[in-house]
Amino acid sequence: MDCHDNVFRTHPQPGLVLPRQPGQPWNLGIVDAERKLVRGAAPANKGADLEGSLLWLRARGIRTLAILNETEQGIDREAELALAAEINLQTVCFDWERMLREKDSGEEPQWRRFRALVEAGALYVHCVWGVDRTGATLARVRSELYGWTAQEAFSEVRSYGFAFETPVQDLQPYQKAVLSYFDFDLEDYAPLQPGHPDHTACLVREETAIGD
Repeated sequence: MDCHDNVFRTHPQPGLVLPRQPGQPWNLGIVDAERKLVRGAAPANKGADLEGSLLWLRARGIRTLAILNETEQGIDREAELALAAEINLQTVCFDWERMLREKDSGEEPQWRRFRALVEAGALYVHCVWGVDRTGATLARVRSELYGWTAQEAFSEVRSYGFAFETPVQDLQPYQKAVLSYFDFDLEDYAPLQPGHPDHTACLVREETAIGD
C-alpha cells in the first residue's frame, strides 16, 4: 500500500474516508492493511476507466478480485473478467442470491470459498456500489474472523452508505437480507442521524469520493 495507509479504514475507527487518487475505484476502503484486503465499488463504476482501476489495484499488491455482482446497472462483468485476465488478476465470481439461500440451508460452499480468499489476502471485494452485498459479506468476515460484534460490523456497513437515513419500516427486502446475512437483529437497527460520525462519513464520502 502507499502513503495513504494511515487513513485507511481499520477497527476501531470505521468512519475514515480515503481521499481519491487518479485511477482509484470509488467507495474504496481497506478492511485489513496487512492482509491487503480491500473493498469498494465495481472498477468501472461512476464512469471510471476499467483498465486504469484494475492497474491501480494490481500496483498496490491486489492479486484477486471477488466479484459479487452480475452484469447490471451499466457494469459489464464480462469486460472486467476479460481485462483482469489480460493483466494477470485472478477473478472469482459469487452469486449473492445463492449465498443467501446457502446460509439458510446450512450448506455454504460459496461462503467457504469466499472466506478462503479473504484468509489468503491480496483481495479486492466488490459489487456494483460497494455498499450492500460487499458490506454484508465483509460484515460476516468481521464477525467470524475478527471477532466483531454484529453492532460493530453494522457500524462499518452503515459508514459506507448502507440505508443512510432510512427508518426500519422503510427498509427494502434486499436491505433486510443484507442485515440477516451477518445475523444483525433488526430490533437493534436505527437510521443514521445528523451529527453521528457515520452520517458525517457518508456525507464526506459523497462529496469527496464519488466524483463524476
